[in-house]
Amino acid sequence: MSNGNLVSFPVHFSGKIGDKTVDMNGVDLFEVVDKKIVQVWLFSEDQVAEDEFWG
Repeated sequence: MSNGNLVSFPVHFSGKIGDKTVDMNGVDLFEVVDKKIVQVWLFSEDQVAEDEFWG
């Protein structure tokens, strides 16, 4: 989806670090200026679980 210079993408991501795993959906929001990404915001369906994964 896009609105002006903001573009959002649904994402699914997973990863493993040692015995910790993450597997969830989210949305990435990009601000695009002059055909370049200038800012990014990442939204996860379970931010607490993602924070625990990354430590």
